[in-house]
Amino acid sequence: MIAPPRQRRRGGAAQTIVGFFVRLVLWAVVVGTAGRIAEAQWIAHGLDGVATLQPLHDLALRWYPAAIVVLAALGGPLRELGVFAGCFVAAAMLTAPFVLARLLHM
Repeated sequence: MIAPPRQRRRGGAAQTIVGFFVRLVLWAVVVGTAGRIAEAQWIAHGLDGVATLQPLHDLALRWYPAAIVVLAALGGPLRELGVFAGCFVAAAMLTAPFVLARLLHM
């Protein structure tokens, strides 16, 4: 049997704005926590002393706030894409120090 299509919720502008701010806070917590853990691992592996990696590190720190806003803006029908992209960004941030440390200290 084929399920009927989901009914689209009709919310006002206030509900859309509240949803955006809830997603903004949640993504800020997720990306911020992953960033802090990655920063601690970056220092623990001695990558803060590698001059060739410093521009990449600075670039990543500069784009954290933009990534949070973009992830929060992906709501409604693009919510699944936003969750995937957010988890991908968090996973990349958490694994980058380990991969770079292994590549540089071989």
